[in-house]
Amino acid sequence: MRAKITLQSVKALKPGQTLHDTELRGFQVRRQAKAIVYAVRRRQGRRNVQVTIGEHGAWTPDKARKEGERLLRELAIGNDPTAAKRQGITVGEASVKFLEHIEAKRAGATHREYKGHFDDHILPDFKNHALAKMTVAQVERLHLKIGKSGRKMLANRVVATFSSLYGWASGKLVPRGYNPCSARNGVERYKEVPRERQLEDDEIKRLGTALREMEAEGRWNAFALAALKLYLLTGLRRDSIRLMLWENVNFDKGTVLVHVKRRGMVKVHLSTAAMAVLRKLRDEPDNGNPYVIRGSKPGKPYANIQDPWDALRSRAGLNGVRIHDLRHTVGSVVGASNNAKLVAAVLGNTEAAARRYIHLRGDAEQRAVEHVGEMVAALLA
Repeated sequence: MRAKITLQSVKALKPGQTLHDTELRGFQVRRQAKAIVYAVRRRQGRRNVQVTIGEHGAWTPDKARKEGERLLRELAIGNDPTAAKRQGITVGEASVKFLEHIEAKRAGATHREYKGHFDDHILPDFKNHALAKMTVAQVERLHLKIGKSGRKMLANRVVATFSSLYGWASGKLVPRGYNPCSARNGVERYKEVPRERQLEDDEIKRLGTALREMEAEGRWNAFALAALKLYLLTGLRRDSIRLMLWENVNFDKGTVLVHVKRRGMVKVHLSTAAMAVLRKLRDEPDNGNPYVIRGSKPGKPYANIQDPWDALRSRAGLNGVRIHDLRHTVGSVVGASNNAKLVAAVLGNTEAAARRYIHLRGDAEQRAVEHVGEMVAALLA
């Protein structure tokens, strides 16, 4: 039924009838069994969105029409006006829903990183703050507080995680586009210098010596030490080795299937030395544990690789070296071949990402220019 929504036309409605306004398209009123309710309805993308304004009595036709105009404008630009009614949700409540989404859609390492950022830095300060009322100034203070502790890269990562929450919540829990963490809104990030650390030959020897000493002492878990050895030999990512499954290891072909973020399962070739490590682990009683690097809990992988790594690098006098630097090291060694496809195959990487390793090895560039110089000089002689 269509007519201008007025006080008289509203009162004339019978139960179950809906009146569509002829002056404001999308504005409507419906008489239910016990109430008369104003609402707006508009097509948004592939769905029809209906937003309730309120009941007749609390709202007059004229006031409801003005509110309807505002809501329809919001719908027209893609916003969800109902988010305004949910602005009371706190950062803590929203983070629970966001982390559930991350756990379902992203890699396990991403979920652990994000959860750590919330638990250690964001929630202690803002757990009970309204998500839609956070300000740029509050986020800047958080960023500066972490940065002043000497962890500037971490400060950038925490704010990026917080920003991801707002990106996910946009149009659902906060108005579309609302993001107090955005660099566009004034949260200036610390300048970052890429860490391209790769080990020299003597440093690798020191790690090898320290590994043998730790193995001889028998203090550390054999599976943890084997994982560290595999990091050195393969350059695979931390969780690619920690979560490696026996069912994915092919001893005949010397290959293993590993999970790579955003790419799924990828087959990589392993060296004879790496396969020897796996064969030694295979001889250990597995008690039905499917993981190559198994932990103390039945059916679970080894949980904390960082502690044995800290002990190893300290013993080798390489306190600033990260596990991920072993990946850079292998990548730079293979990168000396100037073959990005080969680097990608070894590291389980994309060819585009592997190109970064082509120039990492310090002497590769010198060898290349010496080769060119010798060839040209011979021609000029």
